[in-house]
Amino acid sequence: MRRILLATAFTLISASVIAQEPPDAADILRRAALFGQFTSIEVDLTMEIHERRGTKDRGLVAYVERDGDDARALVQIVSPAFLNSMKFLSITDDEDTTQWLATSRGVRRVAASSRNDQLFDSDFTVEDLSDYDPEDFDLTVTGSEYVNGSDSYVLEAVPLGIETDYAKRVMYVDKETGLLVLARFLDDSGVVVRELELLEHMDLDGVPFPEVVKMTTVSSNTYTILTVDDAKVGHDIPDRIFNRGNL
Repeated sequence: MRRILLATAFTLISASVIAQEPPDAADILRRAALFGQFTSIEVDLTMEIHERRGTKDRGLVAYVERDGDDARALVQIVSPAFLNSMKFLSITDDEDTTQWLATSRGVRRVAASSRNDQLFDSDFTVEDLSDYDPEDFDLTVTGSEYVNGSDSYVLEAVPLGIETDYAKRVMYVDKETGLLVLARFLDDSGVVVRELELLEHMDLDGVPFPEVVKMTTVSSNTYTILTVDDAKVGHDIPDRIFNRGNL
């Protein structure tokens, strides 16, 4: 009987230790990418830019394709028509990422120091629409917290060797869905500069996916809302979509 009790106690202690193993911070970060982790996805979006002078609406289409560590992404304004020359192209090959922005004035390569520039005059940046690379950050899971009704991991990401306007990001990632529920971008003084909030999520091919997200720039009191109107996953995207010459 004593052996049985000891064995039972050992089993319960072992189960408790396993249950309390810390989550993998790098995996949490990867899953929190705005466009998920699908091998291919095409998304129609509405971008609402809210400024002090009023609101501007933009229709966007985004194409993302992944193959292991390689990735290609194009985001383009499709409406209003006079802005359809505005595009953002990102290509990651062998861990080297090259990005371009196209406007009516031409095409320019995005320098590392420009990754925090506004994208299409919105509160989102080039960096916000890119995949997260865990090697770019010192990652720490500091605990758990309920945020907007979501039981979330609290992940602190401190930049390592990359040019960014932020000293730290505090990210709240839902434990069940893996979605980024809330992210705060802090400066050197610990002041929140920008804030990303998940307003609604949807089911896409059986996988939770952000449907409505809001990015707020605290200093200017402006915000931008991105809403998914339609999304397709798993289909082949023509190579010409990601051709630098077509920008």
